[in-house]
Amino acid sequence: MSISQIDKYDPRTDRTYTIGSASKRWLGVYADNVYQYGSSAYIKNVDDHLKLESVASGKTVRINSRNFTETSGDVIGFQSKPAVSVGGTTTVYGAQISPRFADGIAGADLVGVQSDCILKGDSGNLSGDIRAFQGQLTDENVAGRTISGTASCFWAWQQLAAHTITGGVYVLHVSSAGGATAWSGLAKLPDDSGAIADLASAVSTVNAVVKIKVGSTVSYLVGYQSYTPT
Repeated sequence: MSISQIDKYDPRTDRTYTIGSASKRWLGVYADNVYQYGSSAYIKNVDDHLKLESVASGKTVRINSRNFTETSGDVIGFQSKPAVSVGGTTTVYGAQISPRFADGIAGADLVGVQSDCILKGDSGNLSGDIRAFQGQLTDENVAGRTISGTASCFWAWQQLAAHTITGGVYVLHVSSAGGATAWSGLAKLPDDSGAIADLASAVSTVNAVVKIKVGSTVSYLVGYQSYTPT
């Protein structure tokens, strides 16, 4: 659909755009390539970027926030699958999210991403897991590439100036459980002969520690140079 055709299209009722359709609520052009739909949203073509913005503060751009009637397969809210087709030095991002407070503006929390998996009501069993975040590293089961860096499902970095951060700066911050179900633990790891974790009957010399904080007390997780499997 081209920009010249967009004011003929009502995304709520038209499965495909209709050239020359009447009584649509697109209010037309405000400026070059800027369209408003009713009092709800702007669609803009700016420097060859497509911008979709809500008009009123406190309103959101909602994608597939509806009921689905599928009884098998996958239900996917939205997809982003950019693919580089010409070699070079490109870095590919599936998505970039950067909320911010403007200079001089105070507020409460600043949250980059909230993944909130919700079980509605008290009935309906799940045969699988609940995962608020699922990180996967995959290929097409064909070897041959060289990755000069590190492959990881989670990468953390910070570059904060000398602000006053009363609670500290951590890679992982866990809060107490808020419902009747307590946490089972910090992590569930595979017993895979030591690639990630293993059960040990004896350990040797301490050669590493990892700093943590439990409540208000600083503690250290101990690492050993070697161990004896059970």
